[in-house]
Amino acid sequence: MTGERLKPPAEPPGINDQRTIAFSPDGRYLLATVYDGTAWLWNLADGGPAHILCGHVGCTSAGAFSPDSSKLATGDAEGNIRIWDTDTGRAVRQFKAVRNLGVDLGLALEEIPGLPLETVCFTPDGAAVVTAHEGGVVAAWDTATGDRLATVQEHQG
Repeated sequence: MTGERLKPPAEPPGINDQRTIAFSPDGRYLLATVYDGTAWLWNLADGGPAHILCGHVGCTSAGAFSPDSSKLATGDAEGNIRIWDTDTGRAVRQFKAVRNLGVDLGLALEEIPGLPLETVCFTPDGAAVVTAHEGGVVAAWDTATGDRLATVQEHQG
């Protein structure tokens, strides 16, 4: 990094409302998740945007890179999780934490107002992502299939 200012082609709505900032482990990219439902991926070699990742509902509240930097995970305020290819900027997997977690918690789907995603990270081998949600719910997901591997809810009482 040279200390030069990163220069997106135009300021998107909400660029000053960034939620997560993360460097890729290989040092090639910088990720910023934004309240407007996008995530911006900058190429650090030239300071320009590599990809603008769109498709989340509401605020893109979290983001993280896989250990090998080949993928990144983003999540939104509605519990949607997307796995992206960092080189192409294409979503390779998407799944909804609210739907899957609702069954585990014994709630009817219509009773669930949403489990907003607070943070996301990859496991060291990159085979799963772990998400933390409002209300103390933590879940692990298979990145290849989107299947829920485990769920833990905060102890009440």
